Amino acid sequence: MESSEELPKKFSTIQAPCWKPICRTEDDWRGVTNPVERKKRQNRINQRTFRRKKSAQKKEQRNKQATRPEEIDNPDGASLLTCPQRIARVREAIKAAYQAYMLNVPGPTNLHMLIRLNVLQAIARNAVLMGFWTEGLCKDDYVSPYNDHGPRLPHETLPLANCPAALAPTRLQRTMIHHPWIDLFPFPDFRERVLRALDAGILDEDELCLDILEVDGRDLEERPALIVWGESSNPMAWEASVQFLRRWGWLVQGCPELLESTNYWRERRNERRLPQPLMMMLAPSATNVVIRPSPGTR
Repeated sequence: MESSEELPKKFSTIQAPCWKPICRTEDDWRGVTNPVERKKRQNRINQRTFRRKKSAQKKEQRNKQATRPEEIDNPDGASLLTCPQRIARVREAIKAAYQAYMLNVPGPTNLHMLIRLNVLQAIARNAVLMGFWTEGLCKDDYVSPYNDHGPRLPHETLPLANCPAALAPTRLQRTMIHHPWIDLFPFPDFRERVLRALDAGILDEDELCLDILEVDGRDLEERPALIVWGESSNPMAWEASVQFLRRWGWLVQGCPELLESTNYWRERRNERRLPQPLMMMLAPSATNVVIRPSPGTR
């Protein structure tokens, strides 16, 4: 075999990109004149490069999943749902409502559905801002990421460093095992109130969830609802309907932000302010709830 010094100059000056991390000594094809052996070594390098590139892409996708600008600006609220048929219905409803809006023929039914779709989009956006995975977030068996006390890499710390203050978790959110949907509302006192009521066994979580997130049910105009008028992480952008306060007012007690924002939007429509703290709407059994440590918390 000829020595590398005797090879044509073009062989001795070729530079393999990313040589050190990709190539091994046995794969060094520089100076190999046998075309079969050279091709074999080059193939091993190419395959290793391809695998590392795919691995890096997957890692980058995981790291950036919660902070991609297009996802923050245009979250897919339907992705939070779990039933494929329901997801399809919701996306079809979004499409129909948008078309009606563009044609300037929105109907009353569309209005109530749009209000709820907007809430779904809002909490999806909040999930992204906090660093939560959105897909299937409403699965019944999901547990809040704040209750996952396993080791995390620095970039995996939740919430994200740029998470809005109103969405930052309370101590109770970190210590009491719960479903992540509760974490998505920009009202710390409301979140605490919900967790206390769940711990005391006096709140039907499914009923509350349906009232807030049901988007394709019947009689939507009669159902309790939350309304979002602006930035999802801003407490002042949210409003509680009268029906919501009548049924869930006892959860709003001690949550001045939601009461304040509700009255702000009512006044903008020239409607009277609702009395605070809405004592006539409160459930007496829930006004003073004692927290007991939940199993598995610390």
